[in-house]
Formats: sequence, C-alpha cells, structure tokens
Amino acid sequence: MYSTEQLYRKIGESVRFARKRAGFTQDDLAKQAGLTRTSITNIEAGNQQLRVHTLFSLATALGISPQDLLPSIDETQSDEVDKQLLNKNLADAEREWVKRIINS
Repeated sequence: MYSTEQLYRKIGESVRFARKRAGFTQDDLAKQAGLTRTSITNIEAGNQQLRVHTLFSLATALGISPQDLLPSIDETQSDEVDKQLLNKNLADAEREWVKRIINS
C-alpha cells in the first residue's frame, strides 16, 4: 500500500510521462487543463494533492482516461514486494535480477 506521499509521487510521474508523450510543455498542459504552470510542476513532483476534478481536467487535456494517471493495484503490490526484497543486503546484480523476476 502506498503512503500518501508515494501515491502523489506516482500520479505525478504518470502526468509527466503522459505530458511528454503528448508533446506538451508544462505550460501547454497548464493552459489546456485550466491550471498554472507552477501547479503542473508541483503535481509532477508529487508536491500537490489533486482534487478529482483536477485529475479529470488533466486527463482530458492529455486525451487519456483519468484511470491512466493512477497507479494500479498490481503496481502497488509489486512496489511493496520490491521494497521488502530490495531492502535486504543484495549486490547490485542480485537486486536487478530480483526486479526482472518480479516484473516479468
């Protein structure tokens, strides 16, 4: 399960990825979604909590579903397993192997 901070960081990563895939600058997305560029910066950094209508505005501006901006339950569980396994004292090669196995 994500902490609140982790959840908003994941949403921000999704917004940034979708924005870049759409070829938008932060300013472009802000104008399309009715926000400020500073808000987009803060959302992408995970520093601004989103209201539901803002999530919908961002998704609409990006031409995607609001659900596409949210982490999946599977991703949440996978991240938790990753964290538990990778916090052990593993060599870098072992850590990468564990990640590949979990994500396959």
